Amino acid sequence: MVILKPLFNPNQLQITIKLQGKSWLRVIVDNKKVFEGIIDRGAQKIWKAEKRIFVRSGNAGAILLSINGEKEKILGKQGEIREFILTNKD
Repeated sequence: MVILKPLFNPNQLQITIKLQGKSWLRVIVDNKKVFEGIIDRGAQKIWKAEKRIFVRSGNAGAILLSINGEKEKILGKQGEIREFILTNKD
């Protein structure tokens, strides 16, 4: 018998960001700034939180975003400034 573990903790939030171009990002996890700066094309970053993740992007069209392992989506248009907040259901 094989026991499979879930890929994601249901009590935790996770975002994966892949860059299709250069973009400035600010990421705040559970009210602590964990990243602010420019990320180059081809980079991938993963952040996890218990309660809340805030992301602000200076080039939304360069961002491929996956939330809790779901299919990646482009955050917005090239050059567009976008922000979002992801919160836990608790």
